[in-house]
Amino acid sequence: MERQVRVVILCVDENGREKLVELRERHREVFDRYDSMVGLRIRVKRSGTARNSPVDLKVVKEEHAVERDISRLVESFGLPSISVGLEATCDEQPDTQSRSLESGL
Repeated sequence: MERQVRVVILCVDENGREKLVELRERHREVFDRYDSMVGLRIRVKRSGTARNSPVDLKVVKEEHAVERDISRLVESFGLPSISVGLEATCDEQPDTQSRSLESGL
């Protein structure tokens, strides 16, 4: 099976609860225009009624937020986390099985 890039972000919902959101390659175009995902307020909506229906994301606005390290949490899923940002890209580390963006929204 071909490797697929997954990005995990930590979000805080409207009730102050922390949630992990897994992004797929198809979500990249939504976030590519931003230098960082920290502080982005996003709207998440399932496009169907099934539990595995695709999820659509939309950036609503930007506001102040504090970045948090979730690497230990991501590593608990079984593979080491790698910070993806201006310093590192997927092409620079082709032997890695999992990629994560360690940030809090």
